[in-house]
Amino acid sequence: MRRFSTASIIVLALTGLTAGLSVSGESKTGGTLRITPSRPWDFGYVPLDYKLSRKYTLLNTGSDTLTIKRLEPSCDCTTGELDRWVLAPGDPGAMNLIFNTRNFYGGQTKSLSIFSTDREVPERIIVYDAIIADPPGEISLSKPSIFLLPEKVEDSVTLKNNSSRDIAFRVVYQDQALFSLHGRTDAIPAGESRRILVRRARIIPIGTHYSTFTLEFRGAEVFRLSTPVKLVQY
Repeated sequence: MRRFSTASIIVLALTGLTAGLSVSGESKTGGTLRITPSRPWDFGYVPLDYKLSRKYTLLNTGSDTLTIKRLEPSCDCTTGELDRWVLAPGDPGAMNLIFNTRNFYGGQTKSLSIFSTDREVPERIIVYDAIIADPPGEISLSKPSIFLLPEKVEDSVTLKNNSSRDIAFRVVYQDQALFSLHGRTDAIPAGESRRILVRRARIIPIGTHYSTFTLEFRGAEVFRLSTPVKLVQY
């Protein structure tokens, strides 16, 4: 079986400006921006024409106020949603990165640049990878995504092991503020299935929310698979 390369959300720091430079008319506030997670990350295999997301924490670790000036995606398939644009010292903020898989197929690498008043590192780049294709044939899913309207509390997806060996798997990402996962997440015996139940959180903000959970499998190869979760709250 051909092995796809999946890789890494990598937070890269570009120091294109020095502390002595500023844009005319802009505030000279500083601050120091730290983004987590910063470890390697990938969406893995994802379905075509859905929205996937990953949440990040933005923390001002400096002694001055930090302002996020703008977000610049590498394409219109990527957006970032910030809960705040100004961070006081020690103040954390949240950003939801959303990737729309429409019109893409195969391996993709995209990015989102975050420009701020951090004088040392004024531009930070979040890079992510995804493989828009069906997962390896040893695993199949009963459905490509989860959709929960206000009157629907839960839904499920069934994972089928089509191989002749046991396949171990684990949850590597979920947005616990919006939903919880229930069911055994250890291994799928050869030829058997596992049902993963997705249950909406008791309280979520009004609006339409795009989220994701990501599973990592260890069978003939190690690979990840992300399932889009869309929740609506009136």
